[in-house]
Amino acid sequence: MFKFAHLPQRTLEWLEERWPGIWRREIIPMIDERLFSGLYCADDGRAAKPTADMVGILILKEMHDLTYDEAVENAILHTAWQYALDIAPEDSYVAPRTLKYFAAKVTENDCHRTAFEDMTKKIIEKLQIETGVQRMDSTHILSNMANLSRLGLFVKTTEAFLVELKKRQPKKYDSLDAELRARYVERKKGSFGDARGSEARRRLADCAEDINYLITRFGVSKNVRKLKSFHLLKRLFAEQCRVEEEKVILKEAEEISGASLQSPHDPCAGYSGHKGKGYQAQIVETCDPANDVQIITHVEVESAAESDADALVPAVEMLEEKGLKPEKMLNDTAYCGGDNDVALRDEGITLTGPAAGKEPARPDPIAAFETTPDLKNVIRCPRGVEPLRVKHTKRSDTVVALFDKETCRNCERRGECGAKRRKKHYVLTYARSRMATALRREHEKTEAFKKTYAMRAGIEGTNSELKRAHGMGRLRVRGQPAVEFAVFMKVLACNVKRCVKVLESRLRDSDPGASVPVFAKNALQSAFREAIRQFENCFHPVAVKKLRLAA
Repeated sequence: MFKFAHLPQRTLEWLEERWPGIWRREIIPMIDERLFSGLYCADDGRAAKPTADMVGILILKEMHDLTYDEAVENAILHTAWQYALDIAPEDSYVAPRTLKYFAAKVTENDCHRTAFEDMTKKIIEKLQIETGVQRMDSTHILSNMANLSRLGLFVKTTEAFLVELKKRQPKKYDSLDAELRARYVERKKGSFGDARGSEARRRLADCAEDINYLITRFGVSKNVRKLKSFHLLKRLFAEQCRVEEEKVILKEAEEISGASLQSPHDPCAGYSGHKGKGYQAQIVETCDPANDVQIITHVEVESAAESDADALVPAVEMLEEKGLKPEKMLNDTAYCGGDNDVALRDEGITLTGPAAGKEPARPDPIAAFETTPDLKNVIRCPRGVEPLRVKHTKRSDTVVALFDKETCRNCERRGECGAKRRKKHYVLTYARSRMATALRREHEKTEAFKKTYAMRAGIEGTNSELKRAHGMGRLRVRGQPAVEFAVFMKVLACNVKRCVKVLESRLRDSDPGASVPVFAKNALQSAFREAIRQFENCFHPVAVKKLRLAA
């Protein structure tokens, strides 16, 4: 504490009882430096700055959505940041490139995932967060890439290849026709990719022919085939064009996958007809009403072309690995297909949300049958009759229930319940995913469902918070590794911010009449006395006496 003994006592009191003091006492100890031990050589000196300081600066950077230069400026000049990070003012300097290099190493070694999981678990334990009920949704992310038209994509990908070819294989580049080089690299007037309307369509066909020519000509060169831009050129041509009778044909928009190349500078980005180009983050957070605050427990970054339906089961499996397995998941329609419902039932988790797919004109009659929770066994029919035998086929995940022929023949609901007449029995056959969907559609009509499902809407506020407060909607980086790092750090910063706010609120509520907590007063007094002892020998005896009296 004597690092800040030069500050007025009331300033120290303010820092101690607000977010800097809480960060210093609670957040810094949560940063486990051992998680980052692989970033540095064991026998080649020490890091320029302590790892905990660097991680703390990166979290504060994303908490306030700052650039690297702005984060460094705050670390050097702002007392609150220095106090929170426990860095003496004279030791606070850090070069922007040092912070950037550290972030690059963390990205390369995937340490941000481990740090997020470790700190999130500690926050949950600290705040005693209940994780039994969780909700999930996806949010769209734009990386720092241009939104190219189809012609612009063709031109920029061709340009990227020719520029790299000129740098790596200048002789091969010089051997190309001067007119072709002028269209993409050595432009003097305008841009080949700026055309509109019918002119753009004509140029697009010309560009496709140029790409086919370049692939054919340089595909035999071993050195050219190694170029990253050449692989992107081949990928673009395969996704957007086809060759019929030695003629290049452009594919129609319906034939092109959303996972196709969107930019040569960000090849991992995808396209969603609903959200557009870029990436999406799958977000899971707690939503138990008993919690003081909800904490994000899981995040995964993927191409915008990926389906939400495929993200639910992997997310639940990862939550189970972290020891945060929910008892109930709240999701919107995209996640609530029958297969996902069955998969979560097998894990003992209840999936709550509207059934996926178009609602049929008539309710599925099999929903009236009583089954076991795992849907593998039929207990009784709508009239209360138990089946003679039930068989579950694992391979097709199908259930077959046999009912007595005479009993079913005399039933007034014969032919309406879904059981079909066979030679010796009436037989009910269903896939478990179908039964799960049928039961879900019936459950949607109840008040209990509406009350429970209402909690799912809260995650929309989390998505908005991440985008507006932390800048996750439009990132300053491109490329999936850099996008993942930025997203994980922003989500971690959001969790830390929520934790600090709750601890600050609890601190005020614990003793609303006191201006400064008791531990803060004791710490300040100890710091002041320590400062006196440190500088005692440097003062005149009279000055020392006055300082002791003041203490």
